[in-house]
Amino acid sequence: MSGSIVPIIRITSQSSSGELELKGTLKLSNMIPVPASELTLYDMEHEPDLFYKALIHKEMVFIHKNKNKIIQNAKILYKQKKENNPAIGYLKSTVDFSLLEQMHDKFIDKKSN
Repeated sequence: MSGSIVPIIRITSQSSSGELELKGTLKLSNMIPVPASELTLYDMEHEPDLFYKALIHKEMVFIHKNKNKIIQNAKILYKQKKENNPAIGYLKSTVDFSLLEQMHDKFIDKKSN
């Protein structure tokens, strides 16, 4: 994952000429908790835009291949943000996980009542 850092993972794939191409980024610094009840699955097979479908496919391949690294970076970032070490500069632009978790729980409580 060339060029990636803890809060940002660059999604790349190899081009036909063998060069790495940037396909997207995973911004772990913007992670938010979302209840499963609020998720809608995306059916890639019915995507009419073939270029977009190919891009999404390459991103999914990358994510599956790098799943462990993505989870590891997410855990590291989460722990760093909870500890709020001022020496780690990228934490300033990382969302407040504690606040978002509180809001998530509030949403669940409100929805269940």
